[in-house]
Amino acid sequence: MNYLATSQFEKLAHSFLNAIHLEVFGYYPYDHCTDILGYLPPQAPFKQRFRVMVEILKTKPTMSIIESFNKISRASEIEHVMVLGEYNIDALDPNTKAAILEFRIEYLDKKSIAEFVRKSGEPSETLALEDFGAPALSKYLEELSKQEIPDVMKKTAEKLDLQAWQIFEHATYSIFQFCFGYTVQKLGSEKLFEHEPEGVVLVQDHVGFSFIYECKTARESYHMTSDHGIRYCDYIEKKKPYVKYLYNCELQYYVIIAPSFSGNIRERREQIHQRTNVLAVFLPSRLLSELAIWACALPSQVKRLLDLREIFKISDTEVSEKSVRDYMQNFEERTRHRY
Repeated sequence: MNYLATSQFEKLAHSFLNAIHLEVFGYYPYDHCTDILGYLPPQAPFKQRFRVMVEILKTKPTMSIIESFNKISRASEIEHVMVLGEYNIDALDPNTKAAILEFRIEYLDKKSIAEFVRKSGEPSETLALEDFGAPALSKYLEELSKQEIPDVMKKTAEKLDLQAWQIFEHATYSIFQFCFGYTVQKLGSEKLFEHEPEGVVLVQDHVGFSFIYECKTARESYHMTSDHGIRYCDYIEKKKPYVKYLYNCELQYYVIIAPSFSGNIRERREQIHQRTNVLAVFLPSRLLSELAIWACALPSQVKRLLDLREIFKISDTEVSEKSVRDYMQNFEERTRHRY
């Protein structure tokens, strides 16, 4: 399914992204803009693709919009950021213009985009985006966690030389950042030999806590050993002061996402909690998928009330289907008046 641009400017922006040969890997629509994550071909003398995040604006940019985009792109480990807007940069208010320059964002206006597209001679076409949006990634999460790439993603995965575990990590990041609306700081993205957890999730709106998440792919189940438990304790002790100092947020959970779990996870959980006072959470990918598909459909103002601590129970060694279903039902009952 293709994402249909709803304005002439969006169609022009899509033609521009096609003309620069952007390989789309993520798609995140908002009321005021659309964010697109992708890869661009290498520029001589470099031989590696580089990661790009593009924001197509549906309104005149403000300083808060630019600051928000910069925050997301920095947390996503982006190498180059672009904003495509209808207005010339000199027509923006001084604070917005200063923010664009300060954050080293490449800002392109309608006139310069149209000129580039005209000179490129590339045919105009709408970008195929839905398959890389957070709802689609949520749908395929369990499949990815089992080291399988869905058919709809295989062509792009081959082009970008991406493995299932890399798409699984990206999908999990997208779920926390865009389905739940949390702030996510990536940590160990795509580091095969320097192991770190994938990221820190910050829930600051109304409760103020954080958790580390770790993605584990496996054909059947992730088997956790005592050595893993020791390693996770080290991660936690290293990151607790980092999170507290930078974000003034207490690190409360260490969330491990996998298709299923084996080994003595109850003992591992106790080991981690006794040493770090952080609760390990074993979250099956199919349940995170179910939660994410549900959360993606919630209005933005309601998402701010999501609190996953209600399913991160000390009484449950592994997050249960009942806890997830009960939470969704109770949340809807509590917030129905806000829809």
